[in-house]
Amino acid sequence: RLAWGEGLAGQAARSNRVFYVSLAGRLQAATATALGQLRPRTATVVPLFTNGRMQGVLELNSLGALSAADQAALPELGARIAAYLWAIRSHAEMQQLYR
Repeated sequence: RLAWGEGLAGQAARSNRVFYVSLAGRLQAATATALGQLRPRTATVVPLFTNGRMQGVLELNSLGALSAADQAALPELGARIAAYLWAIRSHAEMQQLYR
């Protein structure tokens, strides 16, 4: 867990806004994939809020810059993922009550 406001994920959570960061020219760890070791060029951090509650933070790393259309879709994608996470957690809590 990160502290509220700590790092990019914490900042995204606190501000409830998407962060886009260029990693070009920065020393970063390679990511192991089926294609081999890759070094992402951009990082995007998306807060996952639904019903006024934080559900998590999604970090996306990519090999190139995201298009304007991709960037515009991220807040809606984050809201949908957050709603799914909330539904899964709520369902699990309900199952516990019935046991």
